[in-house]
Amino acid sequence: MMKRTLVITSFLLFLFGESFSYAQNIVYAHHVLDTLCSKTMFGRSCNKRGDSLAAGFIAGEFKKHGLLSFTENYKQSYTLPCNEIKSVYCAFSHPDSVLQGGEEYVVYGSSPSVSLLLKDEKPVFFSRPGDWDNYHKKEKLQDKVLVFNSETFSSSILYRQVLPELSKQDIVPKLIIAQNNSGKKLMFPIGRNKIQFPVLLLKDKLIVKKRIEYLKLDIESEFHPNYPTQNVVAYVEGKRQPDSFFVFVSHYDHLGGMGDEVYFPGANDNASSVCLLLDLSSYYAKPENQPDYSVLFIATSGEELGLLGSGYYANNPYFPLSDIKFLINMDMNGTGSGGFHLVHGLLEEKASAFIEKKNAENYYFPRIVKGGEAANSDHYPFYRKSVPCLFVFTSGCEFTEYHSIYDRLQDLPFTKYEQVFRLMTDFVREYR
Repeated sequence: MMKRTLVITSFLLFLFGESFSYAQNIVYAHHVLDTLCSKTMFGRSCNKRGDSLAAGFIAGEFKKHGLLSFTENYKQSYTLPCNEIKSVYCAFSHPDSVLQGGEEYVVYGSSPSVSLLLKDEKPVFFSRPGDWDNYHKKEKLQDKVLVFNSETFSSSILYRQVLPELSKQDIVPKLIIAQNNSGKKLMFPIGRNKIQFPVLLLKDKLIVKKRIEYLKLDIESEFHPNYPTQNVVAYVEGKRQPDSFFVFVSHYDHLGGMGDEVYFPGANDNASSVCLLLDLSSYYAKPENQPDYSVLFIATSGEELGLLGSGYYANNPYFPLSDIKFLINMDMNGTGSGGFHLVHGLLEEKASAFIEKKNAENYYFPRIVKGGEAANSDHYPFYRKSVPCLFVFTSGCEFTEYHSIYDRLQDLPFTKYEQVFRLMTDFVREYR
């Protein structure tokens, strides 16, 4: 009976070996996801040095898989500017009405340390962008509370127009409030620099009668002009053309947190793709999967602060960038029912055609969506240096959280994780 059972088990493993293999990939992916999204790593930013903890974990996985390194510890060190929100407290309308961080309010990550107590305060309201453009007495906004309707004032207008204009004119308001009364979940704007006044984003908290009856806001922040961080870099040597590289890039950093309790897990953005990066590194490190070309894996920090890690590597590569055969940046790959997206796909016609062909043969995704040039992720510093590249991500209505406390591991479906993995290995194996 035992012998018969072993024979049947061996036959099933032979017959369904590939399925068992990819099931194991999902198990490993969830292990990586659980680790990167844990409170210990606190959003993988400068808060509580979460980025360094994440980098240590990734380097440990590279070492465990047996990958080669250009440095002693797989890390490429550099510094960046960041503003850490160390503690925050907000009570609105009444001293006992303490708001829940992340859900009812967030503060702009560039906010300074402040302790404000407002009672019966009369703010200056701006309901539409035209109200701001046509306001000709902006010098009178000094030490005032400014309230913006975040439904009509997009984040780009607020952070790229209003705040720079105030700074340029050396106007320091007491406080800026962006009211979100649409019911949408709050997104946290991370801080690269420190500004002179706090910015508070409120959800569903109407300022009635054009007055703020009560608002208590305490923020403790610390600006780090040269915060030490690191990319994590490893590679597998190709068996036929070791001096030519396929490159996979995924940023491991996210938004950090506010205070001791509120943090932003960043499951889809971008722990999902770090899972793929580490999974691919494990796959290619096995002797039976050694690729013809070398494969480089770069886990970057500083993406959320302006593509700083990828920019640093592109300016300080471990080998000539001309040796890169093709680079794929993976960012947000936790869904897939809506399709597979190729940013720069319209520019890289040959690579896009290959991916479309493989998708048609295997029906990995319901559709392939090609886009044009975009400076929105870690492929871009390499593109600027003429490296052939694509930025790939999945989409789907099954999970749409972004830059909020709800981008968390327990809700991430990994709808097409295996299909992304297979398509990436197809690319390395067959693209020439």
